Amino acid sequence: MPSGRTHDRVTLLSLGPTAFIAWALTHELTLSALVVGATLFGGVMFGPDLDTASRQYRRWGPFRFIWWPYRIAFAHRSRWSHGLLFGAIIRVFYFTGMVVLLAFTALYLHSVLFAGKASNLSDLLHAWQLLADHVDARLDRRAIWAAFIGLWWGAALHTLLDVLCSIGRRLLDLF
Repeated sequence: MPSGRTHDRVTLLSLGPTAFIAWALTHELTLSALVVGATLFGGVMFGPDLDTASRQYRRWGPFRFIWWPYRIAFAHRSRWSHGLLFGAIIRVFYFTGMVVLLAFTALYLHSVLFAGKASNLSDLLHAWQLLADHVDARLDRRAIWAAFIGLWWGAALHTLLDVLCSIGRRLLDLF
């Protein structure tokens, strides 16, 4: 399989064509930049190799603990981690779930440490709903899709390169 450095290079080399295609499809600088930024993030930080102690995993630094359960749950190169469709979707939902869990924990600890009492679950859910309503009112749905497409494309580049290298090695073994 290609090295982490090779995967990074392919991701970086894809950014120009990705920007061109995103601009051709949207004619919007913001959405195009979001696709390109998400592609970069998807390729170097959010790719399929988060299921191992890879470069992508190590780049999360002190926050890599977020990915430890993911590493335990998914076998390396399974269709759930490296799959073109399911891999990125699972990572987005997993990461979102971890962020929500950490945010709830932070809200709870804040209420205990600074308010002097533990908030009940309905208070936390109400605070979360206010935040969600605020974000929802200001977020363009097209931005969500642009970010997801970029994350998917960055991860897909990784998987496609792995597949191409596997096919190339099999062909070389035939000769």
